[in-house]
Parts: sequence; structure tokens; C-alpha cells
Amino acid sequence: MGHLFGIGKGTAGEILHDICAALIDLFFHRLIKFPNTDLEIQETINGFS
Repeated sequence: MGHLFGIGKGTAGEILHDICAALIDLFFHRLIKFPNTDLEIQETINGFS
């Protein structure tokens, strides 16, 4: 992909890493929720059976 923009592979890799880190910072806690209580954990487990 770097050749499309005239940058090296290393630079393209750094940019991709920065973009992924920014997306994680913005969306991780909005989209992924971990259970906080024993009841929530059990409900999550039961949801898979």
C-alpha cells in the first residue's frame, strides 16, 4: 500500500498501527462490554448454551 502513496513499508505500517490504535480508543468501550458482576458472567455463559 505504501507504493500507492509514495511512502515506505515501515511508514505505512506505522500509520496503520496509529489508525488502529485510534479506532480502539474511540470504539472499544462502546462496542465491547465485559461482564462486571458474577451474575453478568453467569448470564453471559448461559447465553452460549
